[in-house]
Amino acid sequence: MKQSVVTLLITAVLTGCANQPTDPNAKTDAEIAISFVQDAQVEPVKRISTFRTGSWDILDSKTLIYNASRKESYVIELRNTCTGLGKMYDTVGINRTSSSVLTDADSLFSPDFPKMKCFIKNMYPLTEEQVAQLTQQLEDN
Repeated sequence: MKQSVVTLLITAVLTGCANQPTDPNAKTDAEIAISFVQDAQVEPVKRISTFRTGSWDILDSKTLIYNASRKESYVIELRNTCTGLGKMYDTVGINRTSSSVLTDADSLFSPDFPKMKCFIKNMYPLTEEQVAQLTQQLEDN
Protein backbone atom coordinates (compact mmCIF):
# COMPACT_ATOMS: atom_id res chain seq x y z
CA MET A 1 0.00 0.00 0.00
CA LYS A 2 2.77 2.43 0.98
CA GLN A 3 4.61 1.66 -2.28
CA SER A 4 1.44 2.41 -4.29
CA VAL A 5 1.08 5.81 -2.62
CA VAL A 6 4.73 6.67 -3.29
CA THR A 7 4.41 5.55 -6.92
CA LEU A 8 1.26 7.66 -7.31
CA LEU A 9 3.00 10.74 -5.86
CA ILE A 10 6.03 10.33 -8.11
CA THR A 11 3.77 9.94 -11.15
CA ALA A 12 1.86 13.10 -10.20
CA VAL A 13 5.07 15.11 -9.78
CA LEU A 14 6.52 13.88 -13.09
CA THR A 15 3.27 14.61 -14.90
CA GLY A 16 3.27 18.14 -13.50
CA CYS A 17 6.85 18.67 -14.62
CA ALA A 18 6.09 17.33 -18.09
CA ASN A 19 3.32 19.91 -18.51
CA GLN A 20 5.62 22.86 -17.78
CA PRO A 21 6.75 24.94 -20.77
CA THR A 22 10.29 24.13 -21.86
CA ASP A 23 11.14 27.81 -22.33
CA PRO A 24 10.70 29.77 -19.09
CA ASN A 25 10.39 32.98 -21.14
CA ALA A 26 7.62 31.60 -23.36
CA LYS A 27 4.43 33.65 -23.40
CA THR A 28 0.95 32.22 -23.03
CA ASP A 29 -1.60 32.77 -25.81
CA ALA A 30 -3.35 35.35 -23.62
CA GLU A 31 -0.10 37.26 -23.05
CA ILE A 32 0.56 37.22 -26.79
CA ALA A 33 -2.91 38.62 -27.56
CA ILE A 34 -2.70 41.41 -24.97
CA SER A 35 0.86 42.29 -26.06
CA PHE A 36 -0.32 42.33 -29.67
CA VAL A 37 -3.10 44.89 -29.08
CA GLN A 38 -0.80 47.01 -26.90
CA ASP A 39 2.04 46.94 -29.44
CA ALA A 40 -0.40 47.76 -32.27
CA GLN A 41 -1.84 50.57 -30.11
CA VAL A 42 -5.37 49.27 -30.58
CA GLU A 43 -7.76 51.49 -28.64
CA PRO A 44 -10.38 49.59 -26.67
CA VAL A 45 -14.04 50.24 -27.45
CA LYS A 46 -16.75 50.62 -24.83
CA ARG A 47 -19.50 49.00 -26.90
CA ILE A 48 -20.06 46.35 -29.52
CA SER A 49 -23.38 47.35 -31.03
CA THR A 50 -23.78 44.51 -33.53
CA PHE A 51 -23.19 41.67 -31.10
CA ARG A 52 -24.58 38.48 -32.59
CA THR A 53 -23.79 34.82 -32.64
CA GLY A 54 -20.16 34.34 -33.50
CA SER A 55 -17.34 32.08 -32.50
CA TRP A 56 -15.02 32.24 -29.52
CA ASP A 57 -11.34 31.44 -29.09
CA ILE A 58 -10.78 31.08 -25.36
CA LEU A 59 -7.14 31.83 -24.63
CA ASP A 60 -7.38 31.50 -20.85
CA SER A 61 -9.81 32.25 -18.03
CA LYS A 62 -9.43 36.04 -18.50
CA THR A 63 -8.78 36.54 -22.23
CA LEU A 64 -10.88 35.59 -25.26
CA ILE A 65 -11.18 36.41 -28.93
CA TYR A 66 -14.72 36.99 -30.17
CA ASN A 67 -15.09 36.47 -33.93
CA ALA A 68 -18.28 38.21 -34.98
CA SER A 69 -17.53 37.59 -38.66
CA ARG A 70 -14.56 37.07 -40.94
CA LYS A 71 -13.95 40.82 -40.92
CA GLU A 72 -14.94 41.66 -37.33
CA SER A 73 -13.10 40.29 -34.29
CA TYR A 74 -12.29 41.52 -30.80
CA VAL A 75 -9.78 40.60 -28.12
CA ILE A 76 -11.83 40.62 -24.92
CA GLU A 77 -10.10 41.03 -21.58
CA LEU A 78 -12.04 40.21 -18.42
CA ARG A 79 -11.72 41.96 -15.05
CA ASN A 80 -11.64 38.74 -13.09
CA THR A 81 -10.73 35.11 -13.65
CA CYS A 82 -13.75 33.33 -15.08
CA THR A 83 -14.07 29.90 -13.50
CA GLY A 84 -14.84 27.25 -16.08
CA LEU A 85 -13.40 29.07 -19.08
CA GLY A 86 -10.48 27.33 -20.68
CA LYS A 87 -9.12 26.23 -24.00
CA MET A 88 -11.28 23.11 -23.95
CA TYR A 89 -14.46 25.18 -24.37
CA ASP A 90 -15.77 27.17 -27.30
CA THR A 91 -19.05 28.31 -25.78
CA VAL A 92 -19.48 31.46 -23.73
CA GLY A 93 -22.64 32.93 -22.25
CA ILE A 94 -23.36 36.67 -22.12
CA ASN A 95 -25.25 38.69 -19.51
CA ARG A 96 -26.00 42.02 -21.13
CA THR A 97 -27.88 45.10 -20.10
CA SER A 98 -28.96 46.13 -23.61
CA SER A 99 -28.84 44.93 -27.20
CA SER A 100 -25.18 46.03 -27.28
CA VAL A 101 -22.35 44.59 -25.23
CA LEU A 102 -20.76 47.15 -22.92
CA THR A 103 -17.52 47.17 -20.95
CA ASP A 104 -17.95 47.56 -17.18
CA ALA A 105 -21.68 46.74 -17.36
CA ASP A 106 -21.96 43.38 -19.10
CA SER A 107 -20.40 40.06 -18.25
CA LEU A 108 -19.56 36.68 -19.70
CA PHE A 109 -19.93 33.29 -18.06
CA SER A 110 -18.94 29.70 -18.54
CA PRO A 111 -21.79 27.27 -19.27
CA ASP A 112 -20.52 25.21 -16.31
CA PHE A 113 -20.85 28.21 -13.94
CA PRO A 114 -23.78 30.27 -15.28
CA LYS A 115 -24.19 32.32 -12.09
CA MET A 116 -20.59 33.54 -12.05
CA LYS A 117 -20.27 36.97 -13.64
CA CYS A 118 -17.02 37.70 -15.44
CA PHE A 119 -17.11 41.42 -16.15
CA ILE A 120 -15.62 42.79 -19.34
CA LYS A 121 -12.61 45.04 -18.76
CA ASN A 122 -11.62 45.84 -22.36
CA MET A 123 -12.74 45.02 -25.89
CA TYR A 124 -10.12 45.60 -28.58
CA PRO A 125 -11.40 45.65 -32.19
CA LEU A 126 -9.15 43.97 -34.73
CA THR A 127 -8.95 44.56 -38.45
CA GLU A 128 -8.92 41.57 -40.78
CA GLU A 129 -5.17 42.06 -41.24
CA GLN A 130 -4.60 42.21 -37.46
CA VAL A 131 -6.57 38.98 -37.00
CA ALA A 132 -4.29 37.28 -39.53
CA GLN A 133 -1.17 38.62 -37.80
CA LEU A 134 -2.36 37.62 -34.33
CA THR A 135 -3.41 34.18 -35.56
CA GLN A 136 0.06 33.68 -37.02
CA GLN A 137 1.72 34.71 -33.76
CA LEU A 138 -0.49 32.32 -31.79
CA GLU A 139 0.27 29.46 -34.20
CA ASP A 140 4.00 30.17 -34.02
CA ASN A 141 3.90 30.01 -30.23
